[in-house]
Amino acid sequence: MRAALALLWHDYALYGASAEDSVQVDVLRDYGLTVDWHVAASQASEEAWEHKMGSRRVMLSRAIWAH
Repeated sequence: MRAALALLWHDYALYGASAEDSVQVDVLRDYGLTVDWHVAASQASEEAWEHKMGSRRVMLSRAIWAH
């Protein structure tokens, strides 16, 4: 569980969280972790962020909710 939280927090700390990530951010806050929110400057930056976070978000969400 700690490893999944650490990976999730790491990515959000680097890239920020979007409104879609509010449930995961709430879980991180329950453990005393905070993140910045992602604000896309352009469509290209949004697509790059989604590409990076998309599959990782699904994998880590499953790991968190499995415990």
